[in-house]
Amino acid sequence: MKYKIEIPKPCNENWNKMSPTEKGAFCSQCQKEVIDFRKFTNSELIEYLQKNENACGRFYKNQISRDIVLSQNKKPNRLGLFFGIFSLFFNASIFAQQTKAEIEIIENKKNDSENSNKYIEINGVVRDNEEVLSGAIIQLKGTKNAVSSDINGAFSIKIPIDFFNKNTYLIVELLGYKKTEIRVFKDSKNIDVKMRESSCQLKGNIVTGKALIKK
Repeated sequence: MKYKIEIPKPCNENWNKMSPTEKGAFCSQCQKEVIDFRKFTNSELIEYLQKNENACGRFYKNQISRDIVLSQNKKPNRLGLFFGIFSLFFNASIFAQQTKAEIEIIENKKNDSENSNKYIEINGVVRDNEEVLSGAIIQLKGTKNAVSSDINGAFSIKIPIDFFNKNTYLIVELLGYKKTEIRVFKDSKNIDVKMRESSCQLKGNIVTGKALIKK
């Protein structure tokens, strides 16, 4: 499912003059709580805004006005699962009667498919000197293949094995931190990415206002 977050009318109230709350700050002008979404993951952000349609929040600019694609993980239907298992046993005898040649053909096709989709899965954690960092963008250099770190700073990215025929780099970016490039290898199963804070000001990269979510 694809979503996009928009803020039609950004708020000009001074965040630093608002009263701090557990989830953000209270705006005396609007008489409502402004949620600090800057450390929310994409899924947390969409879930919160779906449940709270009139939410007002503080965002990084790279969180809004862009497509957010979330995978749909549907819970298994118990009744469907029962019939699925029943069907499996019922048809087992039919499958057992297939000829050996037919089974070999199916297996060969499966192996061919697996061979054509080989990749290396690299896992890691993004952090600074004090804590793990969520919402960092980890991108395979020279491609559009990118993922983001979750609330625990963890990420997992799949890289086609052919990419390792040359120097392969991941680019890691997070607002407020210097862009980091890290070289990865076939055996780089788990990596630790250390980010350094940027000296640039964040004021122009932060937006506060009422959020609208579009599908």
